[in-house]
Amino acid sequence: MKNQIMSYGDMQESIRNLDRAGNWHSILLLDSCHEGLQDAFVFEESMRFLSLEQQARILRKKSYPDRCKALCNRLLQISGISMATGLPHTQLKYKNGTYGKPQLKDIDGLAFSMSNGERYVAQYIVKGKHCEVGIDLASTADYSGDQDLNNFKEIFSSQEFESLIQCNPTKRAPMFAYIWSLKECYTKYTGLGLNSELCNIDFGKLNLFDSDNTLRRRIGGKEIWFYSHWITPNEVVTVCHESSYDLDQNPHLHHLTLQDVLKQLRKTR
Repeated sequence: MKNQIMSYGDMQESIRNLDRAGNWHSILLLDSCHEGLQDAFVFEESMRFLSLEQQARILRKKSYPDRCKALCNRLLQISGISMATGLPHTQLKYKNGTYGKPQLKDIDGLAFSMSNGERYVAQYIVKGKHCEVGIDLASTADYSGDQDLNNFKEIFSSQEFESLIQCNPTKRAPMFAYIWSLKECYTKYTGLGLNSELCNIDFGKLNLFDSDNTLRRRIGGKEIWFYSHWITPNEVVTVCHESSYDLDQNPHLHHLTLQDVLKQLRKTR
């Protein structure tokens, strides 16, 4: 099944019908390099949707691009959940899971995960089913070059490392990004993050793909379903959840603009 890319209008329609659609999942993407954020007024207006504590955390970022990325991540999180629940973003409450993973408070049957990438920030939302989810964005720019290949032996399983060194040298950067996105996505699913032993998360022999790909792996005693998609030739997004009949299908992919997100937040202010 090919991934369906939706416009903002289509997404609004699909989200309005969530309660009747049963189990539902989508990937929301927001370009954190949006030109509008170079305008100080637009940046300041966007910041006003956040608490003073959140604004201060963003402003502590050293570089302006990192501030934009942190701002877009937070805006996407609250607007995406607002659309999925129909609640004003000001009414959303959060709590931390066992390992500090952010979760919604007092709302059942909705899970989300966030990731920052080279150009995009992304959110994975699952509604209608209580489950843990994970998402990761990885870039070919994360690959530092063949001179550091041996360093990956401590991170990758033997078959993963074999997949990397045996592929065409021109494909090593995307292969690395793909493997890395799988591993990081799973650590977001568990909530362990960098506390995970990445070498123990074994995906076995892997092959590159042109557009999108799904796979199942048994990890930690559970069957986990993964979906990966190249959103640009250089950046891949991967999501995962525990395998289930009604969710093991390609999620909808929504490309949002900063204007889309701000429009949604103004509506529910």
